[in-house]
Amino acid sequence: MEDWVEKGLSNLKFRLSYGSLGNNSVGNYDAIATYANKPSSGSAFNYTLNNALILGLAQARLANPDLTWESTYMTNVGFDFGLVNNKLTGTVDYFNKKTKDILINLPAPDVHGTASIPKQNSATVTNQGIEMTLGWQDQIGDFSYGVNGNFTFVKNKVNKFKGTDKGGISYDGANIIWEGHSINSQYLLPHSVRLKKEIYCTKTSMETVLSTWMTAKSSATARTRNSNSV
Repeated sequence: MEDWVEKGLSNLKFRLSYGSLGNNSVGNYDAIATYANKPSSGSAFNYTLNNALILGLAQARLANPDLTWESTYMTNVGFDFGLVNNKLTGTVDYFNKKTKDILINLPAPDVHGTASIPKQNSATVTNQGIEMTLGWQDQIGDFSYGVNGNFTFVKNKVNKFKGTDKGGISYDGANIIWEGHSINSQYLLPHSVRLKKEIYCTKTSMETVLSTWMTAKSSATARTRNSNSV
């Protein structure tokens, strides 16, 4: 360590952290079934018995006893360093954030009827990346200055959602959520196909323009010769 200090190492500190956090965005009664006297649209479920109107109930939402909190697990590894009497300082961090049991709405067969389907803990998302900062502080006479910069790279991936086929895509305008891709990716047409079409159209248009121009030029030349002959 003394050799490093002699070579200019002023400060070195390693950091390691790990933690988990739960998200309680679950309603108090989302895990149990509910009953209603009337659907969201339509008449009530009342019926008559012995010429008397009886209040009727029907299941409005299915139960999900396995419903639980979303869980986020975060791992961070990094170090701080200082060189040349801490004139040159910097930090490097690697982080990995994984969220499991994300609540989403999954499709269900029509056999469930009009009863709504509860949310399921069926999605997983991972965010991982690197953060770096670098700074230089010095003094020239009575003038002190400092320069700092930073760099961040983040990779986002939906590890689990509704499947990898196109039926599992969730659309939000131009953005999509699709298993195996980043959140809010955009589903676009290949540029190479559009580029070929544009080049073809441009070539055809230029041929038409040149043909028209040559025809007009020939007509003008003929008119000029006729006028000279007269």
